[in-house]
Amino acid sequence: MKTTIPPYFCHQDTLYLEHTVGLEFETHIEETNQTLYSSQSCKQILEQTFIQTGTTLTGNTKALKKLFNLNQVPALPLHPHHDHYVFMTHSIRTTDCIFIFTAQLKTYTECKDAITFHFKNGKTKTVEMSKRKIVRIMGLLHSYHLYFKP
Repeated sequence: MKTTIPPYFCHQDTLYLEHTVGLEFETHIEETNQTLYSSQSCKQILEQTFIQTGTTLTGNTKALKKLFNLNQVPALPLHPHHDHYVFMTHSIRTTDCIFIFTAQLKTYTECKDAITFHFKNGKTKTVEMSKRKIVRIMGLLHSYHLYFKP
């Protein structure tokens, strides 16, 4: 097990963030070449990443709600001009929430009551979520792509 020294910033090699249960660490961080654990929460890590890019998680969420006329924002742009987004599998308020980063996401497959995400390096992550929700998220990501691309 490897720990990270706070603060951790998400980057191109980050695959997903997941809340850990029963471990001394708060967050499991999967990257293309390594697995890390952090004492920071997923929300704290995302907040620090957004601050690094000149925004805040709250500000970004409010802007997207207004811009795209949304009630909830399940996906957020990190570096939209480089097709780098992050989306939530569940509500950010739950411990089931996993943050999937799109920079290394290759495809996804549907299973019964779950979605398996396949990353470019061969790693996979299976998450309990509905087909309806993933289709909605992918549609939103497509809208972001059209809006943010020059």
